[in-house]
Amino acid sequence: MNDRDHSPSGPEGGRPVPERETVFYYNRERRLEKAPPAVQALYTAAPPRGGLIRPLVATKGNRIIFTSIVIMLGLILVYSFFLAPNGNRAELGGNRISATAFRYPGDGEKAGVSYIALRKEAQHERAYTGSVELAVSIPGASLEAGDEPPIAVNQVFFSLESPEEFRFSVPFEAAELIILIQAGEEMRSLRIRPE
Repeated sequence: MNDRDHSPSGPEGGRPVPERETVFYYNRERRLEKAPPAVQALYTAAPPRGGLIRPLVATKGNRIIFTSIVIMLGLILVYSFFLAPNGNRAELGGNRISATAFRYPGDGEKAGVSYIALRKEAQHERAYTGSVELAVSIPGASLEAGDEPPIAVNQVFFSLESPEEFRFSVPFEAAELIILIQAGEEMRSLRIRPE
């Protein structure tokens, strides 16, 4: 028996199928040799590494948008930390003071009452301690023409403990209250809107 007898048989079963070398008509290297330089650069460049910032600054348009977003976020942070009106917060003698309030409206016979919570946090060991005078009133714009603003005076004592919270009530209520705080020679004012 020779090798031809063991060759695979064709569809008819009796005739052997000749063995041929497979011809590939697609040759990537030859095709890339004829491609323009831009296409060749795409195939020879290393694959891009992943990352968060690189795609955001890949094109000129992306860089402009990314820069605008960063600038806007920076402005928002600067405004919120340094320039935002802190009506219910103040610094006094090395203490950070904040106030909140809620009110009970009066009925026809009784006047309303406002309850105020004053919170003090010392910023360092040399923060002011001692007597603190408080005066609570209604801002002038909240009063009707000819009305005298009510004033309630109170006194608290700041100690070395931090934080401290002081609660007191005043015999009036309004949509907005102003608190004058005096510690030694320093004075600050807070505006609060009772809930």
